[in-house]
Amino acid sequence: MTEPLLQYDQQSDGSLLKTLRTFFDANCSQKDAAERLFVHPKTLAYRLELIRKLTNLDLSQHSDRMRADLALRLLQVTEAVSDLDSPPPPSES
Repeated sequence: MTEPLLQYDQQSDGSLLKTLRTFFDANCSQKDAAERLFVHPKTLAYRLELIRKLTNLDLSQHSDRMRADLALRLLQVTEAVSDLDSPPPPSES
């Protein structure tokens, strides 16, 4: 579920993953999410529609919201573990 969003964000210097996480953190309130992201509500609505097209998830459906939220949380855990496994950058002396 997150792969198309990751690819879009990398190719377009976008912020779909951040938008989706903020939308969930705002209890799925588009108004609150737009305020938190400092974007116009229509911009947020456009991003959510793009997320729907890329993932085929209907964020008005509870089961799809649950799947998306779980996928985002798994991605965060995976990235955190990956960061722990990475060697530290060389220190500058």
